[in-house]
Amino acid sequence: MIIAAAASGKAAPALFDPAAPLAVALRAIDACRAAGQIGEALRLVDQAWRTMPEQRPALAPVYGRLLLDEGVQLFAAVGLLLRAVQDHPGTELEADLIRALLASGQPEVAQQRLAAALQTYALVAAGPLEAAARAVAATCAQGWAGIDPALQLVAECPAPAGARVRFEARAADGRRLAS
Repeated sequence: MIIAAAASGKAAPALFDPAAPLAVALRAIDACRAAGQIGEALRLVDQAWRTMPEQRPALAPVYGRLLLDEGVQLFAAVGLLLRAVQDHPGTELEADLIRALLASGQPEVAQQRLAAALQTYALVAAGPLEAAARAVAATCAQGWAGIDPALQLVAECPAPAGARVRFEARAADGRRLAS
């Protein structure tokens, strides 16, 4: 739900008042999105963006996700999602940003962003960051590895049938810890 996604932002106090302009706008945007009216949802979020500049931190993730889902203005989606990740760090927004980078033809940047995210966040099985990792691997990477909430290594390395795959764990200074 869009309202929940925006609730974690700096503008969250306005959401506690259901009559607040941001809450009204987000409900309307969410209803349009749920009804499959993405064009109307985009029109409403654009209107909110222009008329409520103080609410842009809460609107950026909504606007960026709508642009990404619609597949339009992908560079604008990247900018909005980058702003959203800076304002509200987390795996879902990070995964959306990685998807936007891939969709906008920036696979190397997506790969760098994924590497940083896998070092920052725990990798939840079947979560958005794992999906983003698979998308990057399918596009431009040799594989990926992350740590799950139980501190277990989770890795995937697409390889032809019968190929031998070997992982090495290295310390920050380059020392090999395990293979």
